[in-house]
Amino acid sequence: MKATPLVSTPAAASGTFPAQLAVPTDRVYLASNNPKKLTELTRILAEMGLTGVQVLRNSDVASYPEPTETEWTFEGNALIKARAGAKATGLVTLADDSGLCVDALAGMPGVRSSRWAGSDHDDIANLELVLRQITDVASPRRTAKFVSVMAVVTPDGFEATFRGEMLGNLTYAPRGAGGFGYDPIFEANDQSETFSESTSAVLNKNGQQTASNSCNAADTLRRSNAELTPSEKDAISHRAKAIRLLIPTLAQLLGVMLPSGNETALASGGCSSQSAATVPMLAVSQSAQLPQPAQPAQPTQPAQPAQPAQPVQPTQPTQPAQPTQPAQPAQPAQPVQPTQPAQPAQPAQPVQPVQPVQPTQPTQPTQPAQPV
Repeated sequence: MKATPLVSTPAAASGTFPAQLAVPTDRVYLASNNPKKLTELTRILAEMGLTGVQVLRNSDVASYPEPTETEWTFEGNALIKARAGAKATGLVTLADDSGLCVDALAGMPGVRSSRWAGSDHDDIANLELVLRQITDVASPRRTAKFVSVMAVVTPDGFEATFRGEMLGNLTYAPRGAGGFGYDPIFEANDQSETFSESTSAVLNKNGQQTASNSCNAADTLRRSNAELTPSEKDAISHRAKAIRLLIPTLAQLLGVMLPSGNETALASGGCSSQSAATVPMLAVSQSAQLPQPAQPAQPTQPAQPAQPAQPVQPTQPTQPAQPTQPAQPAQPAQPVQPTQPAQPAQPAQPVQPVQPVQPTQPTQPTQPAQPV
């Protein structure tokens, strides 16, 4: 997988950096107070064939003020430490900044991993605090990753960083006596083996480990980083991946040839059993290769003489505007004819009184009939 540039040339330096140090050396300084990181670095250097490189620790150089890690990225803090070491010792300096990023904690502790429980607390206090903070988080959501960034800085100003990551899940309780930091509570995804049946174990609901003779339990249980052997951890760890990405640049700086046959291991992050399809999952960022001397610039072709500009054609004179016709005066409005006054209404004729009815004349009595 082709790496992309991560850290640019520092502004204080000018020109192109040499492909090799002006004064070759076989000594490099690891700016770290952690002796286990030194052991891990020298072990991987030997694995990759750089056996002639002497790695100096803090006790091998004159003491100098430890810089404050003020950046919010692993790259930034690794460069702070490497720059301070190179300036104080005059040696090619390596520095690591690493930490645990827990998804349920929005990526924390992150760059504060070594001081998560406070600057005066140790690794056990740090990992116990993380476990308390996710005590109610179910297994499928206890995802996390280890991140390591290795920085290299030379006295003449070259610097670059290399990132490695290891994905996994957090356990419910610490397991194992190896490793350091958060290793006892981290189960890496890239494990190639599980416990054998005789040593298999399962976690009860309280996160305690109990013995089991079940083959299914052996198939599904993974080991913590603290239960891996050094060689098993080196094959998949975040720091080992970052160191392997660093080695070609370091070898070029020191003028040391890498043994043939290591190209495959470098391309796969050092795990020979890892398929090419899984390489993008490493989420590795690597700085560009050391810049080569600049190629001389090609002479430029003489510019063609400019063609003379065509004369501008004279513009036709503008025709004078036709005078506008005067507006016709408006006709005066006709006076309004006065309206005729309304005729007064004729008074109504009085109603004639009704004539009283004449009384009926009484009927004359009938005359009795004359006897026959």
